[in-house]
Amino acid sequence: MAAAGSSLRQDDPQLLDETEAARLLGLSRRFFQLDRFRGGGHRIPYHRFGRMIRYERKDLLAYLEATRVPANCPSSDRRE
Repeated sequence: MAAAGSSLRQDDPQLLDETEAARLLGLSRRFFQLDRFRGGGHRIPYHRFGRMIRYERKDLLAYLEATRVPANCPSSDRRE
């Protein structure tokens, strides 16, 4: 186990708490809570350590990429 204050090795996952994950993606903490409880299409993987929830940075970035809508793609949320 790493000593307090030591940095993670390059190959270790960078774990973020709910607040840090929300800040990284520009979403609310409630979004992450609902994602865990409801599940659904683009569920973000997470780790549970007792009551603690942690997200891997790579999973958050993968979620961001998976939900990307290209500029040349007709959007289903466009109102006419």
